[in-house]
Amino acid sequence: MNYEIIELDGKKFPIFFGFNGLRKYCRNTGTSLNKLMTLGQDITLDEALNLVLVGIDEGCRKSGEKFTLTIDDLGDMLDNDMEGLSRALEIFGEQMGQNVKQASDKGKKGGNVPKK
Repeated sequence: MNYEIIELDGKKFPIFFGFNGLRKYCRNTGTSLNKLMTLGQDITLDEALNLVLVGIDEGCRKSGEKFTLTIDDLGDMLDNDMEGLSRALEIFGEQMGQNVKQASDKGKKGGNVPKK
């Protein structure tokens, strides 16, 4: 899966949410794997900003761009682009949904289960 480009406050950033990013998010926030499964249902603003920051960090890693953004920089940009957080979280939902679907599809290819 490839990264996407998100525009926040007139600046474009690559953004990607995958397992490396989720690992970093868990490490940075102390989130357990159990809580990760419900991510997005009950999330604080700090957790949301950390999630977006990790997504941009991973997007930069995948695109070969240098990552220099801080959480304070991100918060300042969102002050000027209130819908940017919603756009980033929407991308998170889309990309993680694709990851789950791809994993499910790979499991289906493993063998045929006879129908009853």
